[in-house]
Amino acid sequence: KITPLPDVAKAPLWAAPPELAKSAPRGTADYFPQEIASYTGFLRQAIQRYGAYTHYWQIMNEVSCPHQFYGGTAADYVALLKAVRETARSVDPEAKIVSGAHVYSGEISAFVEEVLRTGREHFDIGGLHCHGPIETLKPAIGAALKAWKAAGIEKPIWVDEAGLPVDPADPQGEMTKADTVAKK
Repeated sequence: KITPLPDVAKAPLWAAPPELAKSAPRGTADYFPQEIASYTGFLRQAIQRYGAYTHYWQIMNEVSCPHQFYGGTAADYVALLKAVRETARSVDPEAKIVSGAHVYSGEISAFVEEVLRTGREHFDIGGLHCHGPIETLKPAIGAALKAWKAAGIEKPIWVDEAGLPVDPADPQGEMTKADTVAKK
């Protein structure tokens, strides 16, 4: 059985605060919503429509990257998580909120530290994105686990996106990748 993990990722440009729309760098993927109530209203409808297929909802994408979560601070994101979790549980008591995946490259940003410290009670599972050579996977997971431990969090972490290239000239490259990912 495959269970979808919908990523409620974006406030469209028209729903972003006007000053953000004017100042956003080219290529900005996600905007912090101008009205959290509109975002949670959309989520409520999504859960009502698709809740029979999943209880898992990821909130935003790569929130620790400024080009992915433009205009939002860690405090904004924690407020969004709080509102989202309350909304989701009011519709589906079994709903699980997956934090907008953080990108780890061995270092933990101040944004991530603040979300973990102040928002840990507002999500059920942590999202983690790992990008880079296959050798970076283990250090990224280690950095995430260390940050979670420092914040006193004992919840699952899901690697829900990975871009882990291997040397195409290495005949064992794909096997190394499969072996590394399967064991971690």
